[in-house]
Amino acid sequence: GLYGDKAVADAPTTRAYDFVNADALATALVNQGDELVSPGGARYKALYLGGSSSKMTLATLKRIAALVEGGATVVGAKPEGSPSLSGDAAEYAALTAKLWGGDGRVGKGRVINSGQIETALDQIGVAPDFRFTGGQADTQIPFIHRRFADGDSYFLANRMDRTEVIEAHFRVTGKAPELWHAETGRSEPVSYRIENGETVVPLTLGSDDSVHVVFRKPAQSAALVVNPPKSASLTTLDGPWNVAFEAGRGAPATAVLPQLAPLDHNADPGIKYFSGIATYSRSFTTPKGWKPGQPLTLDLGESREVAEVSVNGKLAGYAWHAPYRIDIGTAVKPGRNQIQIRVANLWVNRLIGDAQPGATKVTWTAMPTYRADAPLRRSGLIGPVRLLTQGK
Repeated sequence: GLYGDKAVADAPTTRAYDFVNADALATALVNQGDELVSPGGARYKALYLGGSSSKMTLATLKRIAALVEGGATVVGAKPEGSPSLSGDAAEYAALTAKLWGGDGRVGKGRVINSGQIETALDQIGVAPDFRFTGGQADTQIPFIHRRFADGDSYFLANRMDRTEVIEAHFRVTGKAPELWHAETGRSEPVSYRIENGETVVPLTLGSDDSVHVVFRKPAQSAALVVNPPKSASLTTLDGPWNVAFEAGRGAPATAVLPQLAPLDHNADPGIKYFSGIATYSRSFTTPKGWKPGQPLTLDLGESREVAEVSVNGKLAGYAWHAPYRIDIGTAVKPGRNQIQIRVANLWVNRLIGDAQPGATKVTWTAMPTYRADAPLRRSGLIGPVRLLTQGK
């Protein structure tokens, strides 16, 4: 792994890193002072010998020795030997003795004989590029960091199926952060404070949520508090809902749901095990307090897995992760409106349904998949569906 400023990061370290194979090591990386530089301009402070590096060829070992001689820092244990039958064993032993046999100083660079990359990076002064506090013991928020000519961008992703409330620490100072949302192209300022060589940003990431944290504009102060807009519920779109099911999937053509509920809870086996696109529709009256031209948020509550929303025949948008919200303000008109929500779920429930005794199979697979007693996935438009206004 290569550790530096322009990289991809995940476990086992909070520093930014990229992976590199032996061919790239031999042909792409060059020394520039105490850094390693790739043809794309990525700069790295250290080369970590992890994974299967306990075995490396003589050619790779020679290239590592040349990089260290030129000023690179290498972290890792001495390789046990070569996986190849080619190469001179005596030359191999001499190189490993040179790199790992002394005090670590070799030419202009050094070798740190350790498998503890975090400790080694502290030793050479590479601070965490990104870290977070808060969350839970198993919280996972990997990141990608890209440096531009005028700033930095960090892409963060919440891997958990729950909301995470954290404080994100970025190795950036002097610039004010903004949140950029790739799905909508919307950007917004966010609270922050600059301390101890880091910019700390409080973040709330919904289930499977992601965001770009962009640093470009100069910070006007060492701290800023941005109060997020508050939403107010205007009305709840209770039942009944008319539902049309995709043909040829084992479900009835239509059904009326008195109240929204997961399809996998339905008593009708055709609906319970349905996989495909279910189209929910009903009418609603514009709620009091909303005026034409104002934003109006449709909150689907929960929708599994992807929802396409149309209002009065006009496509309003898509929702595929929490909080399952879409601004329908431009599609709504005063008075009566017609809403249609097309929800596509996974194949899992239909495969389980086809495994039931005596079932008429809808699917075909080349090999067995799910058993009849496998747990069903939450499916369909689950709700509650609400209309929200957003204040300043």
